[in-house]
Amino acid sequence: MKPHTRQRGGEIELGAVNHGPFRMRSECALLVADRGLYNSDDELEAVIVADHARAAQLLPLVSRAKLFDCRRAVWAAFEAARCVAAGEVLMDVELAAVGASLTDPEVREPLLDAVFSGELPDGEALWGLLARVLPDAWQAQALVMVMASALTRGDGQLSEAAVTAVMEDLADAVEFTYSTAK
Repeated sequence: MKPHTRQRGGEIELGAVNHGPFRMRSECALLVADRGLYNSDDELEAVIVADHARAAQLLPLVSRAKLFDCRRAVWAAFEAARCVAAGEVLMDVELAAVGASLTDPEVREPLLDAVFSGELPDGEALWGLLARVLPDAWQAQALVMVMASALTRGDGQLSEAAVTAVMEDLADAVEFTYSTAK
């Protein structure tokens, strides 16, 4: 499935569905809903627990990653999500490039829009992988994507765990500037 596109002037917008700041007003209740999808807290945390040794290996790649074309970065994230969902293993440089691109609102917001609109159903496996292997500042971006994916499918437990990880464990490492309002 490819992202929603919309022609605007001379530009093509990817993932152009706008749902406001996470559509949180109407969907906040999902965060407190206990769906019982996990047998234990350990099972739940295994989805997003950080692999600090792997994050240390990726740090040089992620910190050197340069974003030259936001549209290509969005498409690369879609392709990476498809590959991970199909069980393929991404190279470190691919993980670093996608992870680093999430810090740019011009990449992150179309991806969030695609998650909320259901146009990126394969994304959660990629976001979970990135949340486990990226260094702190980039890990927070991936955790927000995990939260968004889990929220759209009604997994309040995982959404809450991702939000908690960002707010408690990583709050000092990142600056929060999330809004999908255009």
